[in-house]
Amino acid sequence: MSLKAKYEREPTFYERYEIARTLTEVYSNFNVTAKYSKHVEKAVLSQALRNVLLKNPGLVMNFFRKEGCHDDVKEQGKNFIKKPIQKVSFDQLVTYKKLEGSFDQTVLSEFNEIVFGFDKEAPLWNLIVSDSEGPQYFTFICNHIIGDANTACFFHEDLVNEIVQVQSSDKKDVQLEILFDYSNDKSSLPDFPKATADLIPELYSPSLWFTVSTVVEKLLLPKFVTNLVSKYVYLHDLQKYPMFSNGEAKLHAKANYRIVNVDASVTKVLLPSLRAKKVTFTPYFCAVALQTLQEVVFSCISKQKYSTNLSIIVNGRRYYPKLHDQLKYNTVVSVCEVVQKPIPSSKSIDGLLEPIKYMSDSIIRSVESRDGFKLVGLLKIINFWDFLLSKVGKTDLGTMELSNIGNKSIKSGDLEVVDLIFSQDNGLSTHVIFSAVSTPAGGINVVVGFNDELEKLILSDSNEKAMDVFARELKTRLIEYAQ
Repeated sequence: MSLKAKYEREPTFYERYEIARTLTEVYSNFNVTAKYSKHVEKAVLSQALRNVLLKNPGLVMNFFRKEGCHDDVKEQGKNFIKKPIQKVSFDQLVTYKKLEGSFDQTVLSEFNEIVFGFDKEAPLWNLIVSDSEGPQYFTFICNHIIGDANTACFFHEDLVNEIVQVQSSDKKDVQLEILFDYSNDKSSLPDFPKATADLIPELYSPSLWFTVSTVVEKLLLPKFVTNLVSKYVYLHDLQKYPMFSNGEAKLHAKANYRIVNVDASVTKVLLPSLRAKKVTFTPYFCAVALQTLQEVVFSCISKQKYSTNLSIIVNGRRYYPKLHDQLKYNTVVSVCEVVQKPIPSSKSIDGLLEPIKYMSDSIIRSVESRDGFKLVGLLKIINFWDFLLSKVGKTDLGTMELSNIGNKSIKSGDLEVVDLIFSQDNGLSTHVIFSAVSTPAGGINVVVGFNDELEKLILSDSNEKAMDVFARELKTRLIEYAQ
């Protein structure tokens, strides 16, 4: 096989969708920040990064336009080729930042402004090292075309392993300026990794019946018919409890953030308490978050009780444990969509058991049916640019999205990731995005991302920002309700 055939290929349908998301400026990036237990010197980091790149060639790729093919919309991204960057330098890949205060929402807002472009000799990700008087924070930040949030955690796992190996070598003080040189390194690279859509195409292959029924439901049924179906089939009265909406989808909308941390000492009690009640964290979190949104944020806007639409991210790697290594640096996620009637105003978990069970059953059905992945497969038949830009100006945004990537224990030798923070751009689809991750030492971190309309809401009784009160109240309820 020629090197060109080995390291160049056409983008998959999902990669073309991500190309469109970037070029329409709908979505900037996601990022996962790890706090390491020990300081890492630049020389050690440079060598460790080179080792990671040489073992994972997907990290040294970009998408380049074919010669003479510059009409991205007409070609729907088919005018791009994925191939290696010629050189990657340390200074190109790594940025050092001095933290003046704590690692907080302001830092996340700055990160969200970073965009990684195509058709250039530059990687589609960076590593930002935030130095403080105490620990170092290492942020893997990337274009979503690289992979998903679990990919970022796999990166930290790989980097920690390589750092420990380098630290034990006699060349640990050698600073590398060039981390990757295709002309010199191509002979030692492993095979180009297959994209998810090529590796497991059956995951994204909807049946004819699924395709037709979904198109009819999403595009052709009048609103009054969908309201009747919701009322008499799913028992959601959308006329009595209309779907929550506040503001419209906007390009270049500022993303605002809050970080909610549940300390490790608390999670050691909280999670066993939930298990004793046969409740898992994801549906519990969704119920508590929706209830808190209703009572703190929605009530600021109207006394109306609302139905809500939530999207729960599903990790498809669970279906293919034997493909762990091949799927590390890939996107393997879909969405479980749930329409929820108003959450009861209870002050304990007992009053939330009905919505928790409803959401839990919905997640189980979605995981078993794999319908969310079939829905992703329908991207093959749409015009990406029309689909994305048609959302601009619409007011029917989803209420909330939860991406919970679970508990991550990352350790090698005497180096450990003691805390993780996962954040992402809001995009055009949802009012509030919750990005959750936990570690044994740092507990659970939930980054709450939301639009400017919600940031501007002020509570009349306290003159506080509604989202400040929401973040504080969410933490309190998550802890107290489980007791």
